[in-house]
Amino acid sequence: MFKGGIVGWNDMTDVAVDKNGIIFVSSQRGYIEIYSKDGEFIFEFGSYLTGTDIAGIFTSLPTVAVDSNGFIWAADGDKGYLQSFRPTDYANMIYSAMGLYESGRYEESLDAWTEVLRLNQMSMLAHNGVGKALFHAQRYEESLEHFKVAENRDYFSEAFWEVRNEAIQKTLPYVFLGIVILIIVSVVIKKLDKNKRVEAIRTSVSDRLLDTPVLGDVLYMFRVAAHPNDRYYDIRVGNVRYHKKKAGYGHGHATVIGATVIYILAFVTYMIYRTGKGFIYQYVSVEDMDIAGTVAGFFVLIGLFIICNWLVTSINDGDGNLKTVYMLPAYAFAPLMVGMLIIVALSYTMTYNESFILTIILIVSIIWSVVNLFCGLMNIHDYTFKETVKSIVMTAFFMIVAVIIALILTIMVEQLLNFITSVGRELVLNVI
Repeated sequence: MFKGGIVGWNDMTDVAVDKNGIIFVSSQRGYIEIYSKDGEFIFEFGSYLTGTDIAGIFTSLPTVAVDSNGFIWAADGDKGYLQSFRPTDYANMIYSAMGLYESGRYEESLDAWTEVLRLNQMSMLAHNGVGKALFHAQRYEESLEHFKVAENRDYFSEAFWEVRNEAIQKTLPYVFLGIVILIIVSVVIKKLDKNKRVEAIRTSVSDRLLDTPVLGDVLYMFRVAAHPNDRYYDIRVGNVRYHKKKAGYGHGHATVIGATVIYILAFVTYMIYRTGKGFIYQYVSVEDMDIAGTVAGFFVLIGLFIICNWLVTSINDGDGNLKTVYMLPAYAFAPLMVGMLIIVALSYTMTYNESFILTIILIVSIIWSVVNLFCGLMNIHDYTFKETVKSIVMTAFFMIVAVIIALILTIMVEQLLNFITSVGRELVLNVI
């Protein structure tokens, strides 16, 4: 067991270690893998092939050994002969750079790793070596880019902490000065604005935003997040504008168009959360994602919930119609959307040590949105707590049933198409 995990694959057959602690592992796949003494993968060579005698290719690779000169000896178990391999200059440079680093000679190891990088600009191992050498030389900002290329998030986090700490020390006095100035300006405005004209202007701007078509309907989701029971009751009774004006809550209200825009914004927010976080917390790239599948899965899941909940509540005497059920989840999304955007923003300023803060934000935003959704179901359908729980369980059950039926139908249609295709081919070959 090493820092980087367990050396070798499940099919490893033998292990050898040279005088410098470099580890050599043979595998049934015919590959010889080479690791540092900490378990960091360096490179591999070899291959598996039968029926030919080519150097570096094995039919069977049961054992590997290394001598005092660094020569690698490997036996082909099926053919019964030995193969020997001399380390190249490139390999020796890597071993030398690793040895210099491990002995604490960081400046010399930096020169050695730089030379390795000159020979192979795409070497993640060399970038990692350069990054660690720069890190120990306290050249933290320079090391960040190399750790990023090497995808070494642990060291990147440590180096970023040092860079951030230095930036905080430089900017903290200005931040405090700015806060003091804002407080003074705020106090002065309150003293001078005895007729509350500034407050009236702010309220006027807010009302105009809420009166803007669609925009005000989208912003209404924040009213729902603040007072879910009241706002979902407004949605249920339908006389939203009257209730909102009477309570002094502005002029926006829930609409189908507003809910549709929120669903689109929710998906965009989700994609930003999945692909837009800072390097330390970003493990998924857009190139590795199935965008079409993600889009379909997101909207199909929401559509299934809406349809299944409407069917369930129609049977169980719920007051909500398809229109209100359609709007219900959208106006519950605000806390989760804001939480995800906050996480994305903070991920560029936090290290691994503060990851618990991002986790807390995500958990709170999910719980808040779930509570909003629960309050919405209870108010839209005029249910008791127990009836709401029952409707959620039944909705989940029908969603699972719908997915199973869809999978069965998909398999049946594929088999039918394959059958028709096969019959068509037979007709073309034997009849026509």
